[in-house]
Amino acid sequence: MNSKDFSFDIDLHIGMRMIKTVIAVFISIFITNLIGGIPLNAAIAAIICLQATQEATVKKGKERVVGTFIGGFFSAIFLFLIDTFDVQLFTNLYYLIMSLLIIPVIKTAVTLKAPDSASSASIVMLITLLSYVKTEEKYLFVLLRVLDTLVGVFTSIIINLLLPKNKNHKK
Repeated sequence: MNSKDFSFDIDLHIGMRMIKTVIAVFISIFITNLIGGIPLNAAIAAIICLQATQEATVKKGKERVVGTFIGGFFSAIFLFLIDTFDVQLFTNLYYLIMSLLIIPVIKTAVTLKAPDSASSASIVMLITLLSYVKTEEKYLFVLLRVLDTLVGVFTSIIINLLLPKNKNHKK
């Protein structure tokens, strides 16, 4: 074997999308911390939403907003059900019911003619329910997780609209 067999070209260029993503993630975390939220939701939303073009970012943001509301709605339903039927948190039954709930989450996104929102809806629901801490204010907890996610969505859209376009991006 010679050294050519293991050679590869490393591109060390940092493009505008990477820079915008870093800024959107940082600002999302900063805002979420200011409002006492969970920065993970905002950071994930910012990463997912920030796309190569402004148009694609806005489109992904719209999908994410729809998915966030669907996921939040089903999170609230789930918390109502586990409270009503006295299901213990983070048991196999909890995880089974939560996993099964992905079916109506996806079905709802498809029924609303927003199939691209199905994965976002599922992610929001899972992150919300896997980070849930028992509280009397369970619906407020869900609402705040929805807000955390929306911070990331809108931050990424604003950053991508305000900062310069990637001049090398090919459509």
